[in-house]
Amino acid sequence: MSREAFSVPRAVIVRKHDEVEGDFILETDCADFEAFKRLPAAVTFDGRTYGKTGWNSDSGYACFKTGVNIAIAKRIQGE
Repeated sequence: MSREAFSVPRAVIVRKHDEVEGDFILETDCADFEAFKRLPAAVTFDGRTYGKTGWNSDSGYACFKTGVNIAIAKRIQGE
């Protein structure tokens, strides 16, 4: 058995996951607005796609939510 550790590019640590009024909400640590801007516009978790919806500066977390309209760009051959 291998005992190596590998990084997971673009991973987001899920601190909280809840269902609220039919939508699912993810929360992740987010220290400031610069960190919020660096987060991806959308993430996939447990088979669902969540869009970035906000940041709570007082508590230091960012939110992602299902039910957000998300468009995914199609790769063009040669990119």
